Amino acid sequence: MEAQLGLNPFAQSLYVFRNRSATAVKLLYWERNGFYLWQKHLEQERFCWPKGDASDTLALTVQPLNWLLEGYDINRMIPHKTLDFKSVI
Repeated sequence: MEAQLGLNPFAQSLYVFRNRSATAVKLLYWERNGFYLWQKHLEQERFCWPKGDASDTLALTVQPLNWLLEGYDINRMIPHKTLDFKSVI
């Protein structure tokens, strides 16, 4: 991450990455002695990434990040539909 993005992975920041198909995001965070790595995968929708140049690094505050993770298109403030599964196969 340092070499590719010019960012310090040990900074007090939460880094969010999306896969190419926009069906999953990973969040990376350093705390004292190790990294946290969280992932969210969408079953039917795609994450609507904030607008900006594809090569840009974007800074989000807590609320827009929460909206993004909850499944909102934060450019238009339209939510994804809620899925109601009854079982896991």
